[in-house]
Amino acid sequence: ISTCNFKIDNRRVAYSIDIETGFENGSTDFGGNNLTYRVMQILKLKLIEAMNRQYNHQSQIIKARREFYGQKDSFDRYAQGIAASIPPLKMLLKEFDIDIFRFIDDNGIDPIYRKLERSYNQAEEILPTKFKLWENRSRTEYFKVRNNYYFLLTMAEAIKKSFFQNAGTLRVQLTVESNHDEPGRNWQIQQTNYEDREDTLRFSIDKWKLTINNSGGLTSINDLPDLVIGRYEIETVLRPDIYNIVQKLLNPLYESGELEEFNLIKLSGQSCKIDLFRTALKEFVPGKLIKSKPKMNDLNKNELKMSCIDGTLKYLRDKKFGYADIQIKNRLPNLPYILTGFTHTGEEVTLINSAQSKSGGCLSRNIEDLTLTLYLKDNEFNLRQEVIYSCELDEFEQKTQEEIEEIYSDKIQQSETDTIVNREVKFFIWTEPLDWSFVVVPVYRNDEQLYIGKEEIFNFEDEQWIKNFFDGLK
Repeated sequence: ISTCNFKIDNRRVAYSIDIETGFENGSTDFGGNNLTYRVMQILKLKLIEAMNRQYNHQSQIIKARREFYGQKDSFDRYAQGIAASIPPLKMLLKEFDIDIFRFIDDNGIDPIYRKLERSYNQAEEILPTKFKLWENRSRTEYFKVRNNYYFLLTMAEAIKKSFFQNAGTLRVQLTVESNHDEPGRNWQIQQTNYEDREDTLRFSIDKWKLTINNSGGLTSINDLPDLVIGRYEIETVLRPDIYNIVQKLLNPLYESGELEEFNLIKLSGQSCKIDLFRTALKEFVPGKLIKSKPKMNDLNKNELKMSCIDGTLKYLRDKKFGYADIQIKNRLPNLPYILTGFTHTGEEVTLINSAQSKSGGCLSRNIEDLTLTLYLKDNEFNLRQEVIYSCELDEFEQKTQEEIEEIYSDKIQQSETDTIVNREVKFFIWTEPLDWSFVVVPVYRNDEQLYIGKEEIFNFEDEQWIKNFFDGLK
């Protein structure tokens, strides 16, 4: 969430425009991939449910005949036994038949999805998609599982887009062409309107390849049953995730009363066009303040995306020709992270926390210990990463207080260095919010002389802990 406060005066020779912008809150863990992943969960569960139903409907004569001729179903009794232990999707959706918004306010998001996640993990035993767990298996097995994942993920993305780009779509039908010949690695989706119903989109999937795990190991499937996925199922599963992210972003502004001061809320991005976002936002602001789609008479369908570029061009034009006197001020962002560390007595000290107006602090160690461990958390105090700073004694350089202040200005003040005793190392930590990072600099005293160590910059965000939907662990 970025905020913008602006004031416009029409003066005698030009407009006077004062703009103040700032980052308020955000989440690196949420995006369109989160929604695609939920659709993929529905797709995987419905697929196994349909294959199990197809297997159970086969007559005993057909099964006996196949066994007699040595023909095995890819979906056999082993797979059927696991599938029978997975609750039907219809039953899982009953868990969502509560006041979702209030439940999340009181209990968080995890309890709502617990049974769905458990069933999805059970389905992994039959239809494996977590290919990263197969890296130590044979190359053939690894690529079979990897193909499963990207096949389902790509279908889930197509299903998601079909629902939210076509307002009248109530259901999607997946019709899979038989692969009695050698299954192709490349597969295609063709989207057409279903002949009998205008509210149904039909996906014809050709040249597909899918592998199931049965009593004989990984086995390719030649036939898949048709599937129908309804809008109700999609929206029911997506609603908690969408409200949860909106609640995380807006609740701090709502509780502080700052949200009431805004005249307009603009939503950009494809996911924000989903009506579920507007419904969730209405818990915090009146619906008329929310703008997520262009007006009917607006020919520019990408107006929300293009407004930034349009504004930039007008800014350059008005500055060049003197039409406007524009002053832009970027406020320091409210970092959605908390940094803590421990003293030698075991007390945890908060060093950085925007909510408490803390932008830095100090921790002391004995000169024998030149390693400092810091704990980076999100704004809900969930540990994201342990940050370790270390240095060697010979890396320190002797400096006077004046030289230190010349380098670090007000970051390392004399009032702090005066309290450093002999053989004590004091680690100074502060934020560089515009660079989305924080800095660690050690200072120690020996024989009444100050020595300063190497400066190290750490980023708040690290790819190691940001959710990844393409590593095969989902």
